[in-house]
Amino acid sequence: MAQTNSCFMLISCLMFLSLSQGGPC
Repeated sequence: MAQTNSCFMLISCLMFLSLSQGGPC
């Protein structure tokens, strides 16, 4: 599966959730 767009969306979503929660630390 070479869906770079899907991978980018997943990473973006994870980063957004991390920022919303205040980071993993």
